[in-house]
Amino acid sequence: IGIRMAVGRSKHEMQRELQPCDFWMKEKFSIVPRMANVFDSTVSKRVTMTRFVDYAPMVFQRIRQSFGINHDVYMRSVGPEQLLGNMVLGNLSSLSELSSEGKSGAFFYYTADGNYMLKTVTPKEYLLLKKMLKGYHDHIFSQPGTLLVRFLGLHCLSVRKTPKGIGCGKASIKKLYFVVMANMFNTPFEIHRRYDLKGSWIGRQTPPEKYDPSVALKDVDFQNANECIRVGEERKEILVKQLEEDSNFLASQGIIDYSVLLGIHEISASGSGEEDPHSIEGIRTSISKLDWTSESVGQPSIAPKESTTSLWRPCMPGSPMSAMGHKEVPVPRRDNGGMLSSDKRSRYFLGVIDILTPYDTMKILEHRIKGLRWDSKGVSCCPPPMYAERFNK
Repeated sequence: IGIRMAVGRSKHEMQRELQPCDFWMKEKFSIVPRMANVFDSTVSKRVTMTRFVDYAPMVFQRIRQSFGINHDVYMRSVGPEQLLGNMVLGNLSSLSELSSEGKSGAFFYYTADGNYMLKTVTPKEYLLLKKMLKGYHDHIFSQPGTLLVRFLGLHCLSVRKTPKGIGCGKASIKKLYFVVMANMFNTPFEIHRRYDLKGSWIGRQTPPEKYDPSVALKDVDFQNANECIRVGEERKEILVKQLEEDSNFLASQGIIDYSVLLGIHEISASGSGEEDPHSIEGIRTSISKLDWTSESVGQPSIAPKESTTSLWRPCMPGSPMSAMGHKEVPVPRRDNGGMLSSDKRSRYFLGVIDILTPYDTMKILEHRIKGLRWDSKGVSCCPPPMYAERFNK
């Protein structure tokens, strides 16, 4: 309900240049308590107030527009309304199999059309995104081919709830921050292998018993499998340069622990009888192969037909081209939303994820302690400039 109200309001705002205050603006909406959870009347009676906060609405509206995202389609995708209320109130029984909880405790919800995902963030991550929003906005507009994860909204649900029973104390207020992101693996092609690559090697190996196509493997696994992104020297140079631009931006913001999420679709694996992903049978086949449980991936593998059409339009979703007049789709998303290998046997889907970890006091302490036991160059946690340099290698 909150997202629909927020997007609907910003849709009717007068078109104007963004001002510095837009990056710190927030709008609040009160939601009728009985509508917060239509499936559980007992919980609804204990909710005395539900407030929805939309942060920097004009900024995210521009970001969505730049990626060619239509207001009405976006609002339909993030529905139905009761899902957000259930996320806070703890009643997850009505959620479909499109939701999951990761190892970090973050809750993921994937929209039914596969276009977007909602992910809860910690207060620290929320503050970091607010702080870096101006730089993030400027970066994606100055770098049309950026591989950074695409944030499309930052929101908060504040629920005031009375405890169970009579005379059980004061009402409690629970705040839940979450972001809306574009789905990086919004593709009709099956992802046969996945990798989460940081450039470090200490603790970056997956136990053999956990090997599964739905689980993202790590750096050491990538090397042991003799994997290689075979795209030729020209496209390699473009890809490496873009990764350098993105990692240098993240280093300037004091951010570490980000990684490249790589999905590999083997064209030869399906044989010559592979279904056309745009056909009804192709879509049904892809849907039957979906896996929604991997936190490392954090993305479903396919999207229905209506979303794949927009995926490959020149202005969506690879870069802010519609707002800047660019006519070409960036190289990493030029071949049906991915990048075709030089031998045309593989298709790569990749992007930079997990970009909300600051190098704060706790991380500095972690780097020093782990450096006493292991090679400090191979430990994932390290100063931002060092992290970016190693990441690019």
